[in-house]
Amino acid sequence: KDIYDNIHLDGKFIFYRLPEAGSKEYYAMSILNGILSEGDSSRFYKELEYKSQLVNECDSSLFGFEKASVFIINALALKGKSLDEVEMKIDNILMEIVEGKIDDDEITKIKNRIETIHNSRIQSIVSLADRFSYLKTIFNNCELINLEILDYLAITKNDIVNAAKKYLNSNQRVVLNYYPKKQR
Repeated sequence: KDIYDNIHLDGKFIFYRLPEAGSKEYYAMSILNGILSEGDSSRFYKELEYKSQLVNECDSSLFGFEKASVFIINALALKGKSLDEVEMKIDNILMEIVEGKIDDDEITKIKNRIETIHNSRIQSIVSLADRFSYLKTIFNNCELINLEILDYLAITKNDIVNAAKKYLNSNQRVVLNYYPKKQR
């Protein structure tokens, strides 16, 4: 769907529905989210920003909920760059994942980052309270504070590939294209 609004750069927003937070596929997609968009070595940064110079920024987010989750990819195209080309590049990156083209180093890097974040969360009273609140609300189980990290660390390359194959299909998504309003 094309939307015209008071914006300066063209934007593409792609939404996928995923299973609920806490499922094995959710954890696999969480690691994939990191591979795609965390840091300068992420796939979106390397391919869309650095090599192709198509976008001002491109990232992904995963929001886990009780009954389902949402995986969102958003990209802001550089002036004069085509959103169709941006979408094609994103789809190519996702296809590489579906084909199993993931390095063990990419997975290890994200797992290490997740473990670091987990350990820092349990050091702060405010972060700990926030995490307990989330675990109680979504899972009704605060004991997961000590166990959830194991679910992340148990994810394999095959888990990531299988989740991508199952959920990241072009016929199972909503795509919004945002364009600046035409000036009269």
